[in-house]
Amino acid sequence: MATINWIKANLRGKLGEVVGSSWKGTHYVKTYTKPGNPRTPGQLAVRGIFKHLSTVASGIYHQVLKPYTFPTPQKMTAYNYMIHVNKPMITRKEWDPADLKIFNGPYRTLPITAVLVSNKGLPNEEISIDTDLVEYPDPKKTPHALIGVIYDAKKGVVLHGIYSDENSNTPGLFEGVEIKTADFNYTVDFEDLHAYLVFVQLPVQEIGRIGMVSGTAYKKVTSP
Repeated sequence: MATINWIKANLRGKLGEVVGSSWKGTHYVKTYTKPGNPRTPGQLAVRGIFKHLSTVASGIYHQVLKPYTFPTPQKMTAYNYMIHVNKPMITRKEWDPADLKIFNGPYRTLPITAVLVSNKGLPNEEISIDTDLVEYPDPKKTPHALIGVIYDAKKGVVLHGIYSDENSNTPGLFEGVEIKTADFNYTVDFEDLHAYLVFVQLPVQEIGRIGMVSGTAYKKVTSP
């Protein structure tokens, strides 16, 4: 590669059959070479995993990841942090919806005891992600949020529901999350759906209580 610059200007980017760039302050041009698109089985598998992770992370970023990721990640977004906690699956190069992590924290992980689909019929149908009954006597000191996520891995559609002390009629009591399916906007094949549940302790600055996230519970959705 020659580092000459016979153009009396600093060229950046492609111009005809040459590309202008710079390295350590030295401007140069080189022959344009069309980038390759490797498609080995391993590379295709990793791309597929990234596609799933990106779809889920994008679908819940503003309502779930950004406000509820504790501790707040440093030097990366909550979106990138979710990708980071799923690194083992990327390294393994094998997509498995049961291994998808929304959060992967040390707080109490609540199991999914059942995923129930109402029989009201679309578009008024609901999916309820249930867990064991959890009760906290003083939610003002220990506010929590229970977050459910439904992922249609075939269609690439993500729905979520949040049940928290902030909007609950019975603060301190947690037993499940309901998710409206109207946002699917299509006839749902429930065999393609995957359910996830995470539990969050919200921070209380006045008493120095920090925010903490749980691990991720998973259950396959079955037809109603």
